[in-house]
Amino acid sequence: MHTPQNVRRGPYGYSAELLQVTTGCSYDKCRFCNLTNGTPFSVVPMEHIIADLEEIAAAVRHPRSVFLLTEDPMGLPNDRLIPVLKLIREKLPTVSEIIGFIRVRDIKRKSDADLREMADLGPLKVIVGVESGWDEILAEMNKDQTSADTIEQLRRLEEVGIEYSVFYLCGIAGKGNGQENALRSAKLYSQLHPTRIEIVSMTPFPGTQLREDVLSGEFELAPESEMMLEVATFIENLECETIVAAEHDTNLFRIEGPLPQARDHMVEVLRWRAANVDDEKMYDSRFMMKG
Repeated sequence: MHTPQNVRRGPYGYSAELLQVTTGCSYDKCRFCNLTNGTPFSVVPMEHIIADLEEIAAAVRHPRSVFLLTEDPMGLPNDRLIPVLKLIREKLPTVSEIIGFIRVRDIKRKSDADLREMADLGPLKVIVGVESGWDEILAEMNKDQTSADTIEQLRRLEEVGIEYSVFYLCGIAGKGNGQENALRSAKLYSQLHPTRIEIVSMTPFPGTQLREDVLSGEFELAPESEMMLEVATFIENLECETIVAAEHDTNLFRIEGPLPQARDHMVEVLRWRAANVDDEKMYDSRFMMKG
């Protein structure tokens, strides 16, 4: 298999078969991200993809899902993506879902016909790094999207029947700004229909601009208690039916539950944790994370 040792699966696909389609990230400019570790973006040769699919077919009885690697394979132009989706359907006929990351800007580059063509080879489940609903903060972090972009493009996915989940990056606005970010973000996410909202915690990974900004004092990390209260406020103000989960490796707290049913319980747990956490100890733990 042409698959790296370290794999980011996101909120879907923990038991999916892995298929390397791209390497690196086609954007790779976010100040907080070190996921590519300097790997340049490239498209995996089709002969490698075919060989990997044949290996999966020979090794796995009745595979149910395939996770496309790595950072934004679903954002490939359709002339490169569609042949891959067709090959999956041909060689793994029992597969019921195909999963992968896509960027808001990559959705924008696709026509309605492109999205319908993708949906016809589904069911597809795509994962989108929305991160925040505060446009000024997104710009500061070099995210090349706005709240308006996100609403427009994810609604286009909804129109063609492509299921999506999204990330929420708590702490992205820095110390003292968590409540404002929660309220602005809840307003944005409430206008969408994600299957799942995955909570991620802002972390100054080695090799990122964010770490340099933290060390220089340009960016001040929010303490863990503030991030927990931020997520509590975010959940309190969400008006969409979805699943909210904080089970990412960057989280020093864990929650998961459906909205609106588990809202009160999750908020209660987060507020209790915030009142009882050792911020100084947790800061050291966060700064030691390697990504």
